[in-house]
Amino acid sequence: MQLIALCFGVEVWQQHHLYLYTRSRDLPSEKTVRQVLAALILKQLLDLSKNSLIAQIRTLFHGAQEEEPADPPSVV
Repeated sequence: MQLIALCFGVEVWQQHHLYLYTRSRDLPSEKTVRQVLAALILKQLLDLSKNSLIAQIRTLFHGAQEEEPADPPSVV
C-alpha cells in the first residue's frame, strides 16, 4: 500500500471518490489506497467479458450457466 501511495499518489487521488473532511497531504494514506484498490478490483471482477476465465469460474461456481436466447424461428 505504501509503495502504491508513493509511486501512484496522483492516480490514487484521481480515483478516490469517497468523502474526506480535508485532504491533508499529497501522499494518500494506506487506508485511502486500500479503498481505491478495493473499488477498482471489484469493478474489474464485475465487468468481465462473457468468455473470460474468471467469468467461466464464476458461472461454474454458481452452478447454472446463463442461457443464451434462442434465435427466433425463421419464416420461409
